[in-house]
Amino acid sequence: MFKVNQDTYTKILSFFLLFLMSPWFIWANPGKFLLQFYLLLVLSIIISLVFKVKSIERNSLLIFFCYFLLIIWIIIPFREFDGIAPALIFILTPILMFLLDSGLKIKIYQSFSKIYVAINLIFILVWFLYLFKVPFPIVTLENTSKDIFGAYYYVYYGVVYINTQMYDLPVFSSIFRNHGIFKEPGHLGLYNCLFLICYYNSLSKRKFIIMIVSTILTFSAPSLFCLSLILAIKAVRSLKKILCAFFIVIFVMFIFNEHINVIYDSFIASKLNRGDGSIQSVLDARAYDLYVLPSLDFYHFIVGYGKDFFLEYDVIVSDYRNTIYKFGLIYVIMFYFPFLIMFIGFKKIKIISLFVFVSLIIFLHRSWMLESAQIFVFVFLLYCSFLGQRESHE
Repeated sequence: MFKVNQDTYTKILSFFLLFLMSPWFIWANPGKFLLQFYLLLVLSIIISLVFKVKSIERNSLLIFFCYFLLIIWIIIPFREFDGIAPALIFILTPILMFLLDSGLKIKIYQSFSKIYVAINLIFILVWFLYLFKVPFPIVTLENTSKDIFGAYYYVYYGVVYINTQMYDLPVFSSIFRNHGIFKEPGHLGLYNCLFLICYYNSLSKRKFIIMIVSTILTFSAPSLFCLSLILAIKAVRSLKKILCAFFIVIFVMFIFNEHINVIYDSFIASKLNRGDGSIQSVLDARAYDLYVLPSLDFYHFIVGYGKDFFLEYDVIVSDYRNTIYKFGLIYVIMFYFPFLIMFIGFKKIKIISLFVFVSLIIFLHRSWMLESAQIFVFVFLLYCSFLGQRESHE
């Protein structure tokens, strides 16, 4: 009888976590069919492995139970605009992984790290290939969600960039904002920040630098803010490191002042200066036709209007109102409750607080991520990091 060893399962499940983050090659129909086949394979593997687990760790079981209730909360059709949500099956997959054997979870955690750092290194190399104008055939991705806004994706040596995210620079002609194989620079930047938190104590110096450079090249204001916070907390133990970093930054700003001004004006200031400069006006500038929305009374603030609420009103909102209007405050509470379980179980207040803070930044301006498989991938990895640290100390 054909047997598959645990290392094979580890690789299959690790790569699937990357697929759940929606890389460009699953956007079109052939890729979607591949993802669906991959999903069925992964679900069958997870279910078979769960049945073989002799005992499931208490914290893993509690977190699985909490997030399973969260899925039930989305599915129950009691709100005005509830609808079928087939994408929930993708959220369920990383949630089911909490039930796997602890040793396998740690192996998946370690395997994913190698994959993710490697692709970020590729992103950096390709970014510099474009900077120095290394030729590549023009390959356009059609029928994407950006087409209606006049934005188009181009594939360049395996990574993608958007025509609206290209900017002219002195000497080098033009650059694009790094978003690797994902939809937007902000997506990659926030993924990288969450990754750095999940692997806070386990990345080598070289891998850490790769992740920092890749995140900086996104030129995403929220991502750079979160990255700065992570670096500040990591360096706070050493005054020498803080002073060294400070003088390096000052030196780089002095030498490349003209380039930095162009980058700042194009990528950061242009977004922060929207409206009257307040956080709410910046968020409002990212939404469309907000005036048609009904007022949010206390009941709907708690339970929401339902999944299809914004489709009904034909309104585009990506900030915190997206989640509150659809699923209410209860969804947010249910999402964050497992972090309390992790804190009680592992006492890792600094790492958990960092993760929660970055996820709140995401909730503030990209709350749809809290309703997608991507965020649950990183919650799973965060939990695995605590398991790995506990095992290394036993």
